[in-house]
Amino acid sequence: MILVQQFRNNRFFIHLGLALLLLGVLFLCFYTRERLPETLIPVGYADGMLVSGTTQIAVSIADTTTEREQGLSGTAELPTGAGKLFVFEQPGTYGFWMKDMNYSIDIIWLDEYINIISITEYVSPETYPEVFYPNSPIVYALEVPAGFSTAKGLKRGQSFTFQK
Repeated sequence: MILVQQFRNNRFFIHLGLALLLLGVLFLCFYTRERLPETLIPVGYADGMLVSGTTQIAVSIADTTTEREQGLSGTAELPTGAGKLFVFEQPGTYGFWMKDMNYSIDIIWLDEYINIISITEYVSPETYPEVFYPNSPIVYALEVPAGFSTAKGLKRGQSFTFQK
């Protein structure tokens, strides 16, 4: 009698354990980090996503000399929630200017770990031919709409992760 009762108790815990394991697997299969729905990612800015806390920026990547020279020049606007991520092969103090720009931007200077080194805010097209440089060597520069940095409370030292 005791053996039968013990077997039933063990069977209950085995089933409970299997049910919890199944729930855990289902959770992992369907859980996704909160991110912009695909329909909200601006056209042309789907190369990846920079994420820091609740801040998400859909980016297009400029990682060749030609793409970096072109940047956002000649574009009509930079959509809200979007940015241009400039990627360099090695750390350096790369200069940026506003040649052929039609709107103001913030330039967020990032190190090799995608941490903010500094931010140059409200850079307007009228500043051309002035060249803007980071305070120290960078590997990435992120151009976002003017005022974005302040609106999102971005600060020096804050880090981003890159998601494909």
